[in-house]
Amino acid sequence: MYYYHRVYMFFTWLLTCCGFIIIFIDMDGWQDHAHAVVGLITFILCFLQPIFGAVSPSEDARKIFRLVHVVSGHLAYVLAVTNMFLAMGLSTAKLPEEMYGLFGAAVGFNFLVHIVFNILEYMSMKKGIPTDPTKDASYSRWRKVTLMVQMIGLFAFTVALIAMLWRD
Repeated sequence: MYYYHRVYMFFTWLLTCCGFIIIFIDMDGWQDHAHAVVGLITFILCFLQPIFGAVSPSEDARKIFRLVHVVSGHLAYVLAVTNMFLAMGLSTAKLPEEMYGLFGAAVGFNFLVHIVFNILEYMSMKKGIPTDPTKDASYSRWRKVTLMVQMIGLFAFTVALIAMLWRD
């Protein structure tokens, strides 16, 4: 699972950087709106996240470091989702009202999948097996199946959102 995490986070980082550059080109610079501020904070967190992940501190500091890495990653995710909802209200976005429902369903679906991942992690920890992020943990088959369901579901939501945008 760690390999998948690194691959997906690399693409998250790459696409976030591309989006950040493209929006500045498209909007001719900085816009004074909450969406821009939240987007900048999200970009900074996303940009720093792989650096946090790559640095390996001493054994004493590893728990605190991992906690900072996990919290900043979750914060970046929550801010990114919040910022997508903020973008829907922008007049320049020209998004249809139906997108709120579809986007809310996608966020709800992702939230449920996240709960399943946490349950699987809890079950693995309850077995008393030490977790090694570089190796497959117990319940890894279920984690991979859950990841595949998440990817297919979010891809379907993405296609539906793009189709909705294309329609207008």
